Amino acid sequence: MKKRFDQNSKERSFQTREKVLVLLPVHGEPLRARFSGPYRVAKKLSDVNYIIETPGQRKSNRLCHINMLKSYHERGEDNVCVMSVVEDNGDETELLGKYLKVTKTNSEVLCNLDSKLCHLQRNEREDLKRLISSFPSILNDIPGKTSVLFHDVDVGDAKPIKQHPYRLNPSKLQVVRKEIEYMLENGIISPSHSPWSSPILLVPKEDGSQRLCIDYRKVTSVTVTDSHPIPRLDDCIDHIGNSKFVSKYDLLKGYWQVPLTETAKEILIFVTPDGVWSCNVMPFCMKNAPSTFTRLMNIVCKGLKGCGTYIDDVIIYSDSWQSHIEQTKVFFERLESANLTINLNKSDLGKASVTYLGHVVGGGKVLPKTAKVDAINKFPVPSNRKELTAFFGNDRIL
Repeated sequence: MKKRFDQNSKERSFQTREKVLVLLPVHGEPLRARFSGPYRVAKKLSDVNYIIETPGQRKSNRLCHINMLKSYHERGEDNVCVMSVVEDNGDETELLGKYLKVTKTNSEVLCNLDSKLCHLQRNEREDLKRLISSFPSILNDIPGKTSVLFHDVDVGDAKPIKQHPYRLNPSKLQVVRKEIEYMLENGIISPSHSPWSSPILLVPKEDGSQRLCIDYRKVTSVTVTDSHPIPRLDDCIDHIGNSKFVSKYDLLKGYWQVPLTETAKEILIFVTPDGVWSCNVMPFCMKNAPSTFTRLMNIVCKGLKGCGTYIDDVIIYSDSWQSHIEQTKVFFERLESANLTINLNKSDLGKASVTYLGHVVGGGKVLPKTAKVDAINKFPVPSNRKELTAFFGNDRIL
């Protein structure tokens, strides 16, 4: 047993006059002990016993076993340089740009549509441009508001939950204020006096911008679950098959296109350092929001051939260009009827393959994203069990 215990042990020793910490009883609490010091080694009696100078204690010298001693390490000298800096407003703009990344609006994409469709032949490009110009209502720069359904929140007989706002640094607070201004201008939120309130935080998106999310965890804990099923990822991908033409459409701030019931408006309240606000549309990060949006897209795309949906990502796939145009036209008509808006900047039109749900699909192929493969290839070769566990954890996430 001792041999096994000593496998990880290390030989220790101290020199005369070396500083050490000594395990001594706590004054007034004889059953407790802690390391005190530093004290100096007066004499080495054997490999494990030392005489330690303990000035200020009841005994000026103590006989201590090595297990009662620890090495004392002096703190390194800190060299501090102080300089006077005049603050420039340009730094504030630079910090703001770090958190707020402006993406192209639909109007900007439409002005340069040829560059987005440069992968198509000339006649195919003209077909798609004519089709897009026929549906201006689904290409607005602000999210639409569907009339198909409303999102409701059922909290039973739960009492209102009130939380204080999270603290934000000045740069993030400026981003939040710009987002609040945008939402007020477009009727997404309104000032509120509701007894409910949840804090907000900024979450980084894949494109480098920041998404304002509301921490509804406490509201979620009292919300009744919506049992509407979410599609399986592998089913969505498998349906594409050997299609030659694939288009992927992203809805412009999809959740914001679903209005709330009056009951939900009184519950889905968020608070910032500047005030309390009520959501007029379905917010991100809310329980049952994916189920509500899946229900909406199931209604909108019901019976549409060559169409797959996963929450706010819609994919149209066809074996010929003519059928692809016809299917896309029907899809646009459904969106127009439901008063929904697409985000052209994040959509891929008429391609042989697209990135969909973390995979490159089209032409009978299903491949992982190049970035995910590169991340695995560049991962250091594990040299012990801990690193191997870390690799398996990252591999599962990727």
